[in-house]
Amino acid sequence: MIDFLPFLPQGHDGVTNEIYQIARNAWLFQLKTLLDAENDQEFILELTNNESLHEFVASVLNNQLDGNIIDSEISKRVFLVYVRAARLNSIDNPLFTPEQLSSFAVIYGESNPSHVRTLFSQVLVSNSKLASQLDETIGALAVCFESATASSDLDRLYVIARLLEALVLVTIAFNKNKNDITTTVLQSILKCYNDALQKPTKGKLVSTISTTSTLYRIKYALLETWNHIMDVLYLDPLLTASKNDADEIIDVLSEKVLYWIEESNIEQTRQGFVDAPLIMDWIVTFSVDEKLGEINKKRFHGDDERIEFLKLSTEQIQDMSIPVVKETKKRKEKGKSVAMDSKREQSASGSISTITPSFQQADDIHEVANISQIHDLFPELGEGFIRACLKHHNNDVEVVIMQLLDDDLPEPLNTLDRTLKELPASAGQVIPLDENRQPSILDSRRNIFDNDEFDLLSRETISVNKSKIHMGPRDRGTADTMLQDQSFIKSEKENVLQRIHKMYEDEYDDTYDDINDLSGPVDLEAVENDDALDVVKSNNKNQASTNIIESEGDLVSAYVDHRDLFHRSNRKLPARQALQKKTGMSEEQIEGWAIMMDRNPRRQKILDRYMLFDGNQTTVDNSTKTTQANNSKQRSQKQPQRSGPENEQRQRSYKDKNKARFGNHNRKKGHDKKMVKAGVAGPSA
Repeated sequence: MIDFLPFLPQGHDGVTNEIYQIARNAWLFQLKTLLDAENDQEFILELTNNESLHEFVASVLNNQLDGNIIDSEISKRVFLVYVRAARLNSIDNPLFTPEQLSSFAVIYGESNPSHVRTLFSQVLVSNSKLASQLDETIGALAVCFESATASSDLDRLYVIARLLEALVLVTIAFNKNKNDITTTVLQSILKCYNDALQKPTKGKLVSTISTTSTLYRIKYALLETWNHIMDVLYLDPLLTASKNDADEIIDVLSEKVLYWIEESNIEQTRQGFVDAPLIMDWIVTFSVDEKLGEINKKRFHGDDERIEFLKLSTEQIQDMSIPVVKETKKRKEKGKSVAMDSKREQSASGSISTITPSFQQADDIHEVANISQIHDLFPELGEGFIRACLKHHNNDVEVVIMQLLDDDLPEPLNTLDRTLKELPASAGQVIPLDENRQPSILDSRRNIFDNDEFDLLSRETISVNKSKIHMGPRDRGTADTMLQDQSFIKSEKENVLQRIHKMYEDEYDDTYDDINDLSGPVDLEAVENDDALDVVKSNNKNQASTNIIESEGDLVSAYVDHRDLFHRSNRKLPARQALQKKTGMSEEQIEGWAIMMDRNPRRQKILDRYMLFDGNQTTVDNSTKTTQANNSKQRSQKQPQRSGPENEQRQRSYKDKNKARFGNHNRKKGHDKKMVKAGVAGPSA
């Protein structure tokens, strides 16, 4: 077994600094040997039977409670001994007694709350006897507050308040009897806070209270205990409970809070921590109204009227309070420098001091494990050098290991002694800052390819003319500021409006204005029978071919007598102009008719119809022409008459339905109409 040396704090009477350093190295080595034990049975055997270890751990905890300066490394390794013992379920040893666990909770519960809660859950779940003993301790502490009076010793009450706060914080969340215990604790705290702790200030002209006073520290410890119980029992479960359970929790919470407000008789403004009741100080200190609003928003989308009413009630109480110090969770997370100074004053009187170890952040707990992980791969490296590498890379173990394997450490780390055992206090910043150094382009780059294999700027052996490098846009602000910037939208809106204005400055083109207009009435019966297209085609064909049918005899006569008359070069001949005037056709239509006649395989039949044989013209008497004209009129009269729609709405519906179907016809019609209007040509054939 490891024979631990008796522990003495630094500065103890008769202990020089040299002797203390020798003893400190021995204690660290012995604790490291205990923690590095590969055999769990060997570790458990040491915890169970090694009396020197029990005395050493008890002395370390008691000296921390007394406010003596304890080396941070020793405090960390004692904490890790408890952590490993709890994981191995090795709790049947003198280290896990109610007294030792109470001291452990007071010392480490505030700086490492999550890890301490995990440790206590592992211990108490597997040991019901120990759990009941801690419950009895909490009940006894609550009775002390219930019996407190105005003449009670404040220093003793502060010790009890700190111990009660520590045990409640680490045990109440998973306690099977938490409903009974919390009821007793809440009643005791409420009675002591509103009666015994306010009487010393009643009748005196006290307008404020010092945050370093014992009375303030007692009240704050009780408020933290109260707030943690309310969070565990009511506020936190609302975010995850089912609807029925959530309704029940809201009803109980509303009933209790409104009852406490009513019993406090708050009719005028009160001074926080002086004459304010507990319910007012709790609402103000821990921003209960904000908690309720957040719960209502996340869980009920702001629709729960009971929570909203409770929130308004707490806001009204908060408006009637004159706070001494805005003690909120944000301030607590930033650190309590004032509370730390007051806790150091308590060490002189021998009471419990809550000076936390030097590792205030929970991440520091894993520092020893990170160092051990790197040391296993590189046993030749010293702990001080490994700690410097971790600080340089924000405790990123993988980056440190990769750089050590590639032998590619940054310059400040590469020059350090790799066998360094302890990191000097002055080595907080590993990378020295040169105030005279000129800013480099590497300081402001934001690219995924920075410092990769093809990054020329990060290489010292390649010279790059940085004056010819395009820097690009920088310092454009955060994503929120860029999203809120409306200048681009305004400029684009102006450009769009300007383009719309210029669009209508030119002459308006009405070519396709009547693209959806149909010529003549529409037969709705044809629309219903899907014969609309045939009807329209027949109408347009009859309209376009009327002139050709009536003038076909004149065209045939001119075609036989003077074929050259239809040539483009003869447009100015009097005979050509007379034919155009007589037929009412445009020049393009006359020339097109001749071309189509040349290509028509039925040309001979057409000529025979007008009694023209072998190219010889036979005069067609007027009676024949009249008969032909009458026949053509009769044929046109036989076409079915088209009745229009009964109302304008039905006609518009028909137009919309057949818009695409008649598109080509209407475009051609619109083109002909425009050409006729311009005097260029007559209606097309």
